[in-house]
Amino acid sequence: MRAATYDPTDLVHRDFEYAVKEAISAVLDGHVDEFRAGLRSPHAALRSAHGHALGRCRNATAQDAQALLEAARAEQEDEPLATFLLAFGVVIRRGEGSASAGLPLLEEHLRHGALLVRACAATALALAGVRLSARATEALAQAVESPVPVPEPWGWAQPPESTAAMAIRIFGWAETETPSVALRALAGCAPTPWLSAEPLVHLAFADGAGIPALGLVLDDLNEDQKVALSALANVEDAYEALPRFGLGLPEHVAPFLAGEGPLWKPLDVDTSDGRRRWHLPRIWRERMWGERLPQEQAVDAVTGGLAPDEILEAMCTFQRGVLLSLKGRERGPLEHERDQRLVLAVIERLVAQGFDPLPVLMKMAAEPRKLVWDEVTVAVCLLGASVALGRAIPEGIHAYLADGVRRARSREPLMSLAAGLSPEQREAIFARSRAVDGA
Repeated sequence: MRAATYDPTDLVHRDFEYAVKEAISAVLDGHVDEFRAGLRSPHAALRSAHGHALGRCRNATAQDAQALLEAARAEQEDEPLATFLLAFGVVIRRGEGSASAGLPLLEEHLRHGALLVRACAATALALAGVRLSARATEALAQAVESPVPVPEPWGWAQPPESTAAMAIRIFGWAETETPSVALRALAGCAPTPWLSAEPLVHLAFADGAGIPALGLVLDDLNEDQKVALSALANVEDAYEALPRFGLGLPEHVAPFLAGEGPLWKPLDVDTSDGRRRWHLPRIWRERMWGERLPQEQAVDAVTGGLAPDEILEAMCTFQRGVLLSLKGRERGPLEHERDQRLVLAVIERLVAQGFDPLPVLMKMAAEPRKLVWDEVTVAVCLLGASVALGRAIPEGIHAYLADGVRRARSREPLMSLAAGLSPEQREAIFARSRAVDGA
């Protein structure tokens, strides 16, 4: 006999009464008396099936919690014993019965010889609201690192679920005294179909509360957080999770943790809170959404820490998406203007330092689909460099620049740049652009 569920470990899901599980429980509720009687079956498989099903019943009572405890005390077989411990925790979590009556038994079975029993005892402690001890955390870590199948009578998942699925779900919401142990076990099992970002974010970043508003900074991370981030690059929902951290793609995690490359190299920057070491995307976000970094200091950090070619590539090519990748942050006209003013200030500083950016920028304008992230930024760079150098812009890219101007979401700094052009160039580039009326 098997319990009526495809997903036998969803009993420990963070969202305890989510819709799918509720639908299953509604079916099982009508058979609760059969499941109660089944705890005394002479067959171990039936005891496991009935115990697991009883835990799913929404109409299980405090008396059922006590019955599960008594069954666990009398049980000699590992699989029904583990099942009774788990089901006890589930019923307690639902608010039926007292956890205190079962805590000594659960703690005792953390020393059991069978990993399945240890893992279910630790799981039941978490379900009972207990902060996991080092021993309980170690039991669940072992369930991840050296998983064993859950009892077949629990359900019919294909492929069959293991203790890893159960432990990973518990690590997604339970509190533990030794999160490092849990994190290293999770990191060691990635990638696996059961591992998502949720337990990593819960254990290392306090369910997201520990993620800075403008993205991570390498110097501020502890070792647990570095382990979690490294594992995050290998989970199935990495593309959804990483933008919360200011890391756009899984392939950005390793260079960020190593502090390598123009995007992730820590740069010395003087902020209103003192000197910090921030990578380029964090500097950009501070200018767009923060209040701690004046533009002059941002330009000092960027041009003082990166080569000109690296800066142009980061600002103008597809790498630019990382500068602006931050989940939950909108870019309205004000943020767009701040962004473009910083781009222009960096270009003007590079010119002042003796670097001519026009050859690189002209190549980008000639192959925009291959090289360019957005035409607005390249237009600002080209116009800014031309004005700063006192050079005319070749007619061949006037249409490209006009398209960039037309796409702009703010009038500045383009209006100011227009004033520095010759009347002929201003007419050729700006007159046709709806975005800058009257330029």
